[in-house]
Amino acid sequence: MSLVVDADWSCKDVLQLRSVSELWKCIAERCSQLWHKLSIDLPGFNGRWGSRSNFIRSFDLVKKYLLHSNNVVLDITMYVRSSRWSDDGGAEKVQEIVQRTLLELLKHSRRWIAFELLLDTDRIADSETQRLLDLFRQTRALDEAKHLETLAICHSEAPHFRFHHHIRNTSTESTPRVASGFRLRHLRCDASIQSFSAAMFLQITVLSIAHWQPNMPPNLMLAVLEHTPALVDLTLRSLICRLCDVFLLRSCP
Repeated sequence: MSLVVDADWSCKDVLQLRSVSELWKCIAERCSQLWHKLSIDLPGFNGRWGSRSNFIRSFDLVKKYLLHSNNVVLDITMYVRSSRWSDDGGAEKVQEIVQRTLLELLKHSRRWIAFELLLDTDRIADSETQRLLDLFRQTRALDEAKHLETLAICHSEAPHFRFHHHIRNTSTESTPRVASGFRLRHLRCDASIQSFSAAMFLQITVLSIAHWQPNMPPNLMLAVLEHTPALVDLTLRSLICRLCDVFLLRSCP
């Protein structure tokens, strides 16, 4: 079924539309584009993100969205609080829910058009954050993310990308590919960037990196810049002195 709507109209809560009647439930579940945007706020926390009804708050509901979105591209925002701040104190339970949800999303990385992993932790590079980033590498999900245009892995209160991705032409079957195979244009990463391949950087125009880790070689940043020929906007935060020295040395005649 094809969904035809006015350009300025959007469905804010597909679940409410689905609950109007049996007819609208059938219509909603067959319109894949209504399910393409996922804002996930998992249970076990104290309402830090507000109480809006269109947040997805259960693993089963995440799976429902992924099922009904069929083959359209996905615009995903996932909020992750440190398990230390869970209401019931069940840190292990919270970690299990977060990991299971992220693993399910990673299975569909070939359909991502935008993915924001917003982390509320004491330190962006703590062990919990690194464990989540390891899932990206272990599952090789980024290798399949050929439609991904915007990726942000950063602290929830830090400025991050809020680009609007139009509903039209959202089928992964009809979306054109660029020569490099990747379409990533906007990258914000406040943790390790070692999980990204050189090919992913070729189309990037906006790059923001923070909290460069001491164990990362300074020349790695220069290698990244060498693979971003389309770059027009670069932001570097919380850099260590060694990396700054490398930039100064390279800039000298």
